[in-house]
Amino acid sequence: MSAQDCENLGVYYSHCFDYAKDLYKKFDPAVIGCYLNLIRTAELLRTAVDGRMRVHNLTGPSLGILNLLEVAPNKRLTMNQIGEQMLVSQPNVTGLVDTLEKRGFVERISDLKDRRVRTIRITKQGSKTISKILPEHLRFMHSLFDNFTQKEMSSMTQKLCSIRSSLAKAAVSALIILSVFSVSARAQSSSAPLTLSQCYDMAVRRSETLRANAEGVFQFEQMARKSIGAILPDVHLIYTEQWQDTSGVDASGGGVNSTLTRSERPEVKIQAHQPIFSGFREFHAYSGFKSEEQRQILILKHAYLLLYEDVAGTFYLALQLEKDMENTRNILTLSQQRINDMESRVKLGKSRESELRSARSQLYTLQGEEEVLKGQVAVARESLSFLVGESVGSRVLADDVPASAPESLSLVLEHSRKRKDLQALAQAVESRRQSYKVARGAFSPTVGLLGNYYLKRVGFQEPIDWDLLLTVDLPLFQGGSNVSGMKIAASELSQATLEYQRYKRSVESLVRKAHINLQTVFAQMTAFENAFKEAQASYKLLVNEYQHGLVNNLDVLAALNTLESTKKALDRTQVQLKLNYLALKVASEDLEQAVNAAENYQSLEPLK
Repeated sequence: MSAQDCENLGVYYSHCFDYAKDLYKKFDPAVIGCYLNLIRTAELLRTAVDGRMRVHNLTGPSLGILNLLEVAPNKRLTMNQIGEQMLVSQPNVTGLVDTLEKRGFVERISDLKDRRVRTIRITKQGSKTISKILPEHLRFMHSLFDNFTQKEMSSMTQKLCSIRSSLAKAAVSALIILSVFSVSARAQSSSAPLTLSQCYDMAVRRSETLRANAEGVFQFEQMARKSIGAILPDVHLIYTEQWQDTSGVDASGGGVNSTLTRSERPEVKIQAHQPIFSGFREFHAYSGFKSEEQRQILILKHAYLLLYEDVAGTFYLALQLEKDMENTRNILTLSQQRINDMESRVKLGKSRESELRSARSQLYTLQGEEEVLKGQVAVARESLSFLVGESVGSRVLADDVPASAPESLSLVLEHSRKRKDLQALAQAVESRRQSYKVARGAFSPTVGLLGNYYLKRVGFQEPIDWDLLLTVDLPLFQGGSNVSGMKIAASELSQATLEYQRYKRSVESLVRKAHINLQTVFAQMTAFENAFKEAQASYKLLVNEYQHGLVNNLDVLAALNTLESTKKALDRTQVQLKLNYLALKVASEDLEQAVNAAENYQSLEPLK
């Protein structure tokens, strides 16, 4: 925690105490500091451990389960034993074990004596993973307490145990503290770290684009159903009433004439029309709409990947700008230290006034850069707020993406061939093929049957209850419209096929470039890490030499500028590594979170 953070936290504690002292006269302000620091430390520790474990497809709790199983007799435990030793509830243990089992780290074994009893056993892969991770994790644990003595750590352990004991004996106390400090609790909630995974989930819940695409799926689903109507019979109830002037007509006779010359001719009938054959055009139309419906589903699923790409790009842009601002502030602090030192040396005649002014000039330049970065960070956070559907405020952006070296190009290319947008274009080709068959069906004869059942008739037709009309229509000449329609449909099919082939090649090229970019940035990372270490060492040496009068201030300032530029380059490369990693994952549609969300597209809820 920086000095500025400590100062801000001190002001925050002061405000909390002013609020609390009116509610509880004996309240000690130090309690707030201990309470909030304990919560914040636990959150940061959990985030740090999970981030380190995620590289190995694990979390802190799942690592604990593997560790327990590794040292257990026969390397196996029951679910209850795991829960008791981990101090975790049974449902949570079940979820953790399920995940570990899917990833091949553990397996469930039935007891030979009682099949109802099942134990959890670590697999060879799990043992191999724990032996690889545990030394690194132990080093990390030791690094947290490098500045503590054995006595201090024992004292801290005792005090933490005392706190847990108090919470276990009087859980109500925790509720009272939370209610008294509802303001501080809200502040803690609003400042909780925000990960890319959380941002994406929020964006899915808010995205209008996904819901608009879902409406497209629904529309073509209804069109397919509508096309079925051309195959099924049409049935109507028809009532007609005809009035005519018969004043000049002799209606005294009978038969047909008397019927036709009636002044009123009412008729009620049920009419049904059944298409029998029309060159299978209706079936092809239905198949075409179903293909289009599948295409819209694939487009919708790919939109989930595109949304992830947008959120990730904006998330890491904000993260990069904030790192730039943090680096600028660190350099500002170092520059101010240089200026303070030089002011003393100028008074003693050990430094020149020109050196002091150069340092001040650099300080003011950095302050200007800091203001620009503040604005850029605000804009980036606003863009992220737009995507996720709510203000992210000043919440910490926690990087939870464990970038790793790319898989072999052949595997990535194989995965990319299953891309949803590529499948959507294949469905577009199929849809155009069905449209061509519909157009070709225009040359076929159509056969239909029209039937009437009469409920009411007058005149000589009154005894006739029903009639049937068979129609056969063979198109001979339609002005060439059917020929042109078929040629247009054939051209559209050819066009769709060419677009599919071109896009298929472009996807392969995109994946190849993304693979190259990720390999490049991995190599670049090592170079910048070495550059930063050397710049850091150089700056420290020059500061020491300056104190002994071996170099002038301009040399120190130059080293400071080099340190700043290498640190910024390193941080930007780290961010670019994540972006390139995700770009390759998006290009091959190998993002588990987005793919799972896309498979559940039917669960999209309407926006409020």
